[in-house]
Amino acid sequence: MHKVSRFFKPLPCPTPAPKKLYLLKCEATGLYKIGATSEDVKNRISKLYYNSHTDQRTIKIIKVWEKCGYCEYYILNSFAKLKVSHPFYKNGHTEWFKFTSDESSLIRTVESIISSLT
Repeated sequence: MHKVSRFFKPLPCPTPAPKKLYLLKCEATGLYKIGATSEDVKNRISKLYYNSHTDQRTIKIIKVWEKCGYCEYYILNSFAKLKVSHPFYKNGHTEWFKFTSDESSLIRTVESIISSLT
C-alpha cells in the first residue's frame, strides 16, 4: 500500500447530465417507444434510425420528461407484456410496444409510474 500525500486532490469528475425520458410514436404502425437520453431527443432519433427502411419523419415525439431518465427501466418493465418488434426496424430495437388506449391515458400511466418512483 502506498501512502497518499495529504496534499493530493483528485481530479474533479464531471457529473453526468441527467437523462431525459422520452415517449415516441411511429405514425406508420401506431407503435410507441420509451427511452432515455442525455442528448437532444431529435438527435437520438436520427442516430438510432439513420439507416432504417422507413423515413425518420414517421417517428413523432409525444412527450419528454426532463431529468426522469432513471425511470426508463421501471417503465419498460411495466410495459413488458405489450412489447412487440417493429416491422421496419430490424436492428435490435425491440422496445416498441402496442398501446390500445389513447395517448393521454398512456401519458398519465407513465406519469403515475414516474411519481411513484420519485
